[in-house]
Amino acid sequence: RGVVRDNRDRMRDATRGGLEENAPHWIARQGVRCFKVYTRLPEKSKFAIAVSAGSAAGKSALSAAVLAMRVAAVSFISLEIMAFLGIIGEPGESLLDWVDDHRDDISGWTRRSERFRRDVRRCLKDWDGIVSVYNEAVGEEKVACLGFASGVALGMKF
Repeated sequence: RGVVRDNRDRMRDATRGGLEENAPHWIARQGVRCFKVYTRLPEKSKFAIAVSAGSAAGKSALSAAVLAMRVAAVSFISLEIMAFLGIIGEPGESLLDWVDDHRDDISGWTRRSERFRRDVRRCLKDWDGIVSVYNEAVGEEKVACLGFASGVALGMKF
């Protein structure tokens, strides 16, 4: 039995058992109740809920990405101004000049990140059962997963 299946069975046992009474907070108890109701819904309802959740998640992810780009642009401009004024580094020196001066430090970081990427890829390549793990993870909720993916696409488009 896979890890995902064990976790799914453990969740079902917890929802059948006394988790509602033992939950530390009313939000956790409500979450368990919602999960119980969700598992009894027909496939069309699960799809609709997943599309709604996916749409909200897609819009949130897009908003977070736009905000991150704005923060990066503002921080770059402010760092350039501080570098030009001499607050950081030599007066009149650009950040790009500073990067050229510290290329060895930056290349060490890129080598470490490249090594990490290769290690992860090698671990995934040696993992033969990735399709079966996916099927176990999705399991009976394939309609909900498809709905969530559709919702994310719709949320990013509209």
